[in-house]
Amino acid sequence: MSEMFDDLKELKAMLENGEVTPSEYDKLKVDLLADKDAAPKEPVNLMSGKPPGWYFDPSGTASNQAYWDGNAWTGQTRPRPGMKNSTTYWIAGIIAAAIIFVLIGVAATGSSFDRDGGGSQSVSQSPPVTTAAQGYQSRYGGETSVYTRILGMTDCNALQAQFDIAGDNNDLADPGTAAHKRTLGYMTAADDTMEKRGCYG
Repeated sequence: MSEMFDDLKELKAMLENGEVTPSEYDKLKVDLLADKDAAPKEPVNLMSGKPPGWYFDPSGTASNQAYWDGNAWTGQTRPRPGMKNSTTYWIAGIIAAAIIFVLIGVAATGSSFDRDGGGSQSVSQSPPVTTAAQGYQSRYGGETSVYTRILGMTDCNALQAQFDIAGDNNDLADPGTAAHKRTLGYMTAADDTMEKRGCYG
């Protein structure tokens, strides 16, 4: 699963560097996600024919770049220019998760409170459901609330963990089943959110 995640990060870096067009990127991304259930193939070197330079670190360290000499990785790395501190993402992710859990808890159980001694009132609120979450749900199935949670995440590490969990569950599902399609949707939502949050660099 981590190999697929690394391939997706490398592909995203290629898009950002102008090495592939957006339409080529979309096709390659779909192929990578769909091919994970296929029989193992020879590894594809996405760097073949690329000029020497600094690229996304293939070891998966999002805060680094690695040097490609035109034929192979040299082992030299450096911090990515403008990479934000992962601690900021971590803290923001915890805050966002806490808010979402509170909203989900209120929606699931309702809340009773006594207002000015006037007795008990039931309040039920549901978390905001975005159009994007509904779009994923209609395309892949699954729970809109899960898509909403994924799309609301800001921590790159938490998003990668969500991607990996969905991928592990996808590996356990039989191809063509609703579970397989649903977990592919969760993976896609996590990947798209990582792109949006700048997790790939």
